[in-house]
Amino acid sequence: IMAGLTFGFDVAANDNDNGNGRESVLMYYCSPTGTYWSQPNRWGAIQLAEKKANADIQNSGKRNP
Repeated sequence: IMAGLTFGFDVAANDNDNGNGRESVLMYYCSPTGTYWSQPNRWGAIQLAEKKANADIQNSGKRNP
């Protein structure tokens, strides 16, 4: 793995506090159908850097320090 490598990236976290199935889900760059795991063309992209980058989050316009 080296600086400059770009790869697809998607994040999803399911909430199941009581063991009765998913209560809620948090997703980044997801599919509206919930099949994000099978649609890598809808994922975001990450590019590895040699040092910490000050990346712009394009969807919200906010900057990530």
